[in-house]
Amino acid sequence: MYRKGKAYVDPETDTILGYETKLVATARAFRTGRAATEDTPTEAASLNVLSVKREIKQGDKVMPALEGQSLPAFFTMTKPSFDIDGLIIDTTSDLREFSKWDIVVLNRGALQDLAPGHMLGIYRNSPLVIDAKDGPVYVEDGNKLQKALRHFGENSIQLPREKVGELMVFKVSERTSFAIVTRNQRPVRVGDLIANL
Repeated sequence: MYRKGKAYVDPETDTILGYETKLVATARAFRTGRAATEDTPTEAASLNVLSVKREIKQGDKVMPALEGQSLPAFFTMTKPSFDIDGLIIDTTSDLREFSKWDIVVLNRGALQDLAPGHMLGIYRNSPLVIDAKDGPVYVEDGNKLQKALRHFGENSIQLPREKVGELMVFKVSERTSFAIVTRNQRPVRVGDLIANL
């Protein structure tokens, strides 16, 4: 039994990519139900609850226990043969920063040809730098005038993005994927970029 959780929203397009599902309980059917026909009414199935993680509520969804849950016994780690770029849009932990062995949600999936075993890099955009008369200054450290004029002229410099880690995709749905962080040099955050290694 599952409950619909928060929406996974693509920050690039503001579209809902899917919903988090939370396991509520496991149960075993001991009496099958029957759909209504012209001669008989609907007959509900009966379930025996085996274990409970949280209170079962009306509206919770019932689905076969292993439907869409099985993973391969092993993964062949490969680099995608095509260019991929996207974002980390969520994590399974409630932490602000995470690292090696943490699970993250990506805003790319089967529609972008991602597959289990694909290895990707995790990148972060470097801060914008203003070339001031007293030397370079980060935008957030600049004065109001520097911040206001950062988009005009040639006084702002975008530093190259930096690699902060690597991940491996292990479960792919149509528009999202789950991946495990396999290496990180700095803490990983929601909003970090994903791209080819």
